[in-house]
Amino acid sequence: MPKRLISTKNIFNNKNATVIALVKKIEFQVTEDYRQLNRLRGDLLRASRSKTIARISNTVSVKAVSMGLNPTTVVDKDRLLVRISKYKRQNSFLQYASRNQAVIALCANFEDFINRVIEKYFEEDPSRLSKYKQTVTSDFVIKTVQRGDNLHRTLSERLSSDLMYGGVKEWYKQLKKIGMNTDSVPHTVHEAFLIRHCIVHNDRKVSSQLHLKNQNKYQLRRDIRLTVDDIEHMKRDLHEAMKFIFDEYNRLFPIQRGTWIDYAKSDDGD
Repeated sequence: MPKRLISTKNIFNNKNATVIALVKKIEFQVTEDYRQLNRLRGDLLRASRSKTIARISNTVSVKAVSMGLNPTTVVDKDRLLVRISKYKRQNSFLQYASRNQAVIALCANFEDFINRVIEKYFEEDPSRLSKYKQTVTSDFVIKTVQRGDNLHRTLSERLSSDLMYGGVKEWYKQLKKIGMNTDSVPHTVHEAFLIRHCIVHNDRKVSSQLHLKNQNKYQLRRDIRLTVDDIEHMKRDLHEAMKFIFDEYNRLFPIQRGTWIDYAKSDDGD
C-alpha cells in the first residue's frame, strides 16, 4: 500500500528548502557586500586627492544601489566615511531580517502542513465532519451549490480552517483527537513557535515563555539573535515533527478514500 500525503510532505520539504537557500544566499551576499564596503573604506582613508575621493564616492554610490540602498553624492571624506558606516549597518540589518523572516516562513510552512493533514482527514470520510461542532448557515450551503463546488470539500475546508485558529498546542490536540500519538508538542517545535511569536508580536524581544523554555540561550527581554545554524536546526526539527505526523497518518489511515479524489490523476497517494 503506497504511503499517503506524499505530495503534501514534498510541498512542505520544498518550501523549507527554499527558505534555507534564500537565507544562505543572503548570508553570502551580505558578507561579500560587507567586505567590499570595508575595502572602499580603506581606500578612502588612504585617499588625499579630491579626484580620488570623488571616484571612491561614485563607486560607493553604485555599490549602495546594488544593495538596494539609497545612492550618495557626498564627496567630503569624513561625511563619506559616515555614509559607508551607515551602509554597513543597513547591510547587517538585512542579514538580521532574513533570519527572522526565515523563522516566520518555516513556522508558516509547518502550520500549512498540519492544516493539509486535518483537511485530508475530513476529505476521506464525510462522516468525520459530524464529530465536530461546526456553524454552517443555509446561505453558506446555497452559495456553495450555486458555485458548483463540492459541498463535502467546502465543508472540510471550512472546518479545517476553524480548527486552525488556535496555536500549535491546539493543532496537536486536534491531531490527538483523530487518533495520533500527539500528547504534547515537541519541545523544539514549541520553541520555534515561541520564537516566531516574539519576532512578530514582541518586538523581537525574548518573552517570559521563551525564556522559561530555554533559559540558557534566551535571556528575558533581550533581542533575539539567531544564527544560520539556528535556522537550519529549526528546519530539521520541524522536518522531524512533520515526518512523525506523516507516519502517524499512514499508520492510522492506510487506505485511500475520499469523495473528490480523482484516482485517474492521483498517483502519489495524496
